[in-house]
Amino acid sequence: MVRFPRFIHGLLVLVLVLLTSCSQPPATVATPPTYTPAQLERVHEYVNNIQANYERMSELQADLNRQDWQAARATLRGPLGQMLQDMRNLERNLLPADQKLAHALNRAFAEDLLDIDGAADQKNLSLALRKYDAATADFAQFLQALPQG
Repeated sequence: MVRFPRFIHGLLVLVLVLLTSCSQPPATVATPPTYTPAQLERVHEYVNNIQANYERMSELQADLNRQDWQAARATLRGPLGQMLQDMRNLERNLLPADQKLAHALNRAFAEDLLDIDGAADQKNLSLALRKYDAATADFAQFLQALPQG
């Protein structure tokens, strides 16, 4: 067996260390998370329930226009309260990237409904109708933010 001089041996070790430290594993492109068909089905179930309860918003508007404050508050706390709960449950079934926007829009819609309830308590028609318009706009944005497909 031939003995390498220390210089050549050290040089080989240095080259090997340099090659291994500078090499990189092949870059992998991570695919963004997507909804599975089961997740989309679950989302659509929630959306159908939410839209069914949202149809009661026209009832709320009629109650407000008649200044039937007790009926308006009952609608807010009954079917529309259930709708808010379904919206929160739907939020949890979204991908993390979609949850932030849905949460913000859900919160804005909930605050609008609370403001309508407060206006009904104060019997303030103009404030209740302004907040009703804001609630319908926030709800439309919430639906647009949901995954389609």
